[in-house]
Amino acid sequence: MRELSCISFANPFNGESYHIPHPEAIEKGLQYLALADIVLEGSYPPTFLRDRLSTTIDPWGMFLLIPLPLPDDIQQHDTQSLTFWRAVFNITVKNELPPAKPDLAYVQEYFNKHRDIWEEKNWPKVLEVRESSRYRVREAMASTMYKPFGTRGHVLLVGDAAHVHSPVGGQGALL
Repeated sequence: MRELSCISFANPFNGESYHIPHPEAIEKGLQYLALADIVLEGSYPPTFLRDRLSTTIDPWGMFLLIPLPLPDDIQQHDTQSLTFWRAVFNITVKNELPPAKPDLAYVQEYFNKHRDIWEEKNWPKVLEVRESSRYRVREAMASTMYKPFGTRGHVLLVGDAAHVHSPVGGQGALL
């Protein structure tokens, strides 16, 4: 509807268009978020809290860990050293886009690169990635929320049609 009404939709901070093709994202070094539901095996840093969200902010960005109950199909295995988490971390695009569905090797590599931040001798192994995705971090706002349309109509933009912002990025409020 925005396009039909000729309402522009751009980043309010730099004027950049909301719809940047992925190849241009590489050139501009844009930010992406990766989200992965993971099973960890072994000990983990005490900052990985099992009763609430854990956040780490470092020079490379942010890392969130949200504890989840073990899935039923894992319960039947040796669960002493297994924990289940939703991990969310940012990726700055350098030479290529992050994978659309980050796999076990990708997530483990991320953990390993950031190991020094948590100063841990024992480090968890990513045993499994149940679900994963990536999306681009972006902000945009419509140039107007209301505009006459044609000779007898009007357009009123609300919600994500009028604006989107990180970390949800127009992915829906119930992410």
